[in-house]
Amino acid sequence: MPAEARFEAMGTWVHVMCDGGPAGGPARARQRIEQLEARWSRFRPDSEVSRLNRAAGRPVLVSSDTVTLVRLALAGWRGTSGRFDPTVLGAVLDAGYDRSFERLGEPAPAGGTPSGLDLGAVAVAVDERCGTVALPTGVGFDPGGIGKGLAADLVVEELLAAGASGACVNIGGDLRAEGDGPWPVDLADPFDSRRPPVAGLALDRGAVATSSRLRRTWWRGGARRHHIIDPVTGRPAEGDVAAVTVITGEAWRAEVLGTAALLAGVAGALDLLAARNATGLVVDTDGTLHTAPGLEPFLA
Repeated sequence: MPAEARFEAMGTWVHVMCDGGPAGGPARARQRIEQLEARWSRFRPDSEVSRLNRAAGRPVLVSSDTVTLVRLALAGWRGTSGRFDPTVLGAVLDAGYDRSFERLGEPAPAGGTPSGLDLGAVAVAVDERCGTVALPTGVGFDPGGIGKGLAADLVVEELLAAGASGACVNIGGDLRAEGDGPWPVDLADPFDSRRPPVAGLALDRGAVATSSRLRRTWWRGGARRHHIIDPVTGRPAEGDVAAVTVITGEAWRAEVLGTAALLAGVAGALDLLAARNATGLVVDTDGTLHTAPGLEPFLA
């Protein structure tokens, strides 16, 4: 049986499973995830992401982890023609997501929040040789879901490098698995997680991530809001897609494609996944399931 650990980090639940390798693999995985959270959380004023956002307009020396995070976020922006945009922090704050999710029922922080849509990915500068990142003035970077997906990727790869024969890391539904499969994955009903799963997967290797307009919601100004921003409108996304589950090689990429597919509508989502060597499942606002080409081999 694989060694495992369950804990909370990155504002969500985490499940780590590790087969083989040195003793204490799950404990080291927890330390690593907590380290990444300390570097990437926009809710921690001393994090590297918070320092980047405060220093917009100037290069900031950051860890190699944060350089990788920003570089891949920009790759996701380019690869989805801007549907995934990591620089919409102003719009996220304007929608009310101005503190960690569990604190959204509390009064807003003093001084209010910035407003407006940032749309500044094209001008973000990453210098991998010097280890610096520079955001344009007025632009905020939000690691959002890609941070959880990338953390799962990094931890699984590091567990395998340490000698594990298999590892699976699930951070709030962003899952990466390698070796000793198949790893079972239940896809929760996006309308009510207490219902039976809408599908079961068996994953030998790769990643699964779900983007949903029905999770992480709150009320603001008499309207229900959520955290997925449409870069075109600068507002929480609307449309006929309730949730998208993506299966692909890496969890950071599954997160990027999930966000882009949710914004593309049902037909556009299926085409987007097929065009980017990914597959998955789309749930529309009526609760109907739509499967992308290539999903069948992954169904349990």
